[in-house]
Amino acid sequence: MTANILEGHGPLCQMYEAKAGRFRSEGDSPAFLHVINTGLRSSEHPSFGGWGGRFAFSNGVWKSVDKTDSSPHSILRWADAFQNDWAARADWCVQSTERANHPPQVVLTGDVDLEARAGDHLRLDAQQSRDPDGDTLAFRWWHYVEAGTFSGNLRIDHDNQAEATIAVPSAAKTGDTIHIVCQVNDQQSPPLTHYQRVIITVVK
Repeated sequence: MTANILEGHGPLCQMYEAKAGRFRSEGDSPAFLHVINTGLRSSEHPSFGGWGGRFAFSNGVWKSVDKTDSSPHSILRWADAFQNDWAARADWCVQSTERANHPPQVVLTGDVDLEARAGDHLRLDAQQSRDPDGDTLAFRWWHYVEAGTFSGNLRIDHDNQAEATIAVPSAAKTGDTIHIVCQVNDQQSPPLTHYQRVIITVVK
């Protein structure tokens, strides 16, 4: 926190309350993170999950999904990405547009809500993605298991390229939803990450 916010980032960042150079735990940060449009579509439904965590309906209310024996707290999946985002925003306070880093713009060709049958193969294309600073981009496609209703194994071919192919599992049932995230990082300091999410609904 000292290097990325408190020192050398202007008077506003210098005023941020810290404890021996460390962040204080604040409950309002996850709520704010949902309003940053990262491409994860977390504002569409509480169960989708995003930088502000993921929620499950229990006893009449939506509650944050906390750490269990099998998975970490839902917000920690994104911790590296949003911490780097905050560091970049602090740089914006003191650096010119040309010197500062900005997140990549992830662009998918075609719809982000798809229907497919079990056994189908879907080609997903993010080749139109770009970086406003001209940085090289790194791609990663992954199955966001917790956000969908299909929890079985799923094969993604070319998961580290701009184009990937999803094999809809034969075990998927009609009505199952499969969330696929296209995660794109730039190769800069701090490295920044944005996304797009494709939701596949299995049909007969």
